[in-house]
Amino acid sequence: MIIKEITIEQVLPIRQIVMYPDQTLEELTLPHDHEGIHLGAFDQAHQLVSVVSLFKKENDMQFRKFATLQKEQGKGYGKQLLSHILEYSKVQQITRVWCNARVNALGFYTQFGFKETNQTYHQDGYDFVIAELFL
Repeated sequence: MIIKEITIEQVLPIRQIVMYPDQTLEELTLPHDHEGIHLGAFDQAHQLVSVVSLFKKENDMQFRKFATLQKEQGKGYGKQLLSHILEYSKVQQITRVWCNARVNALGFYTQFGFKETNQTYHQDGYDFVIAELFL
């Protein structure tokens, strides 16, 4: 597997397939996507299988729209990509990494040391909680 920085144009199709199949690419584009750092994980055949967008603000790094193609889930791409985010954040001297985690996926993040906060909300039929990790 290879992880590298990619363009938002590469991110959007996977974000659409995995998270928002009923929306257009324009509808699912985040307001600040052009300011983000976008990472992709590629399989052995050099196919893009997992994406995430990073947004740095001072000493905080938020990652958003973490998506892995359904047929590739459970193969370790997400784990390796999240490990890469954490290492990248340390190099960038980030002190806190956080995300808006779907409650049903919180276990994925807690295995990396993320802690659930008391900040929750409901959106698009899902319950979310902010999960954070202090480095």
